[in-house]
Formats: sequence, structure tokens, C-alpha cells
Amino acid sequence: MMSWIKPSFLWMMYGSGWRQKEGQEHVLTIKIKHGSWEWALRNLCLSHYVEGFHLSQEM
Repeated sequence: MMSWIKPSFLWMMYGSGWRQKEGQEHVLTIKIKHGSWEWALRNLCLSHYVEGFHLSQEM
């Protein structure tokens, strides 16, 4: 599953083709407190290997 952060509801709806694009018929919106958002950013991890950032692909 992939998630994308959109700056507003209208931008999210525009990006999904107003729910008309195949595979984007459902839109999920969540609200979180600012402190929770900061926690998520501090604890995030990349979903793919980046040479020069990671020590190796195994790490």
C-alpha cells in the first residue's frame, strides 16, 4: 500500500480525478494532531534503498 500526503481535501480530490480514476474510487481522509504528525516524521523510514544514504541494501 502506498500513501500520499496532500495539502488539502480539494487537492486530494483533484489528484484522484474526483474519484473517477480507476483504482482511486475510494478516498481516505484522516485527521491527526500536530504533535502526532511530528512524531510520525521523526520515526519514518524510507521504503526503498538509496545508495549513499544507506550503508548497504541489507541495512
